[in-house]
Amino acid sequence: MNRFQVRLFGAFRDFSNESTLALELPEGATVAHARVALSEIFGQSPSGLHFKALLNDSVLADERTTLLESDPISAGAELAILPPVCGG
Repeated sequence: MNRFQVRLFGAFRDFSNESTLALELPEGATVAHARVALSEIFGQSPSGLHFKALLNDSVLADERTTLLESDPISAGAELAILPPVCGG
């Protein structure tokens, strides 16, 4: 199993008292696997539907770039969930 950190930004901070959380996924896991794991963690809460909708509209990134769903996650990686933003 690979363990890595996920940093929470923007509206995602409303779902946790922490700014980061640890995920543990099997070796070879992809961004899509991380998205499912995050959905399982927060999806059971009373605001779970809002979390899932926000997660579906967000991108995950590593230290260098935004990631595709099929990108593998390296052991010890630090990911960030970047929610959509709007401007005016």
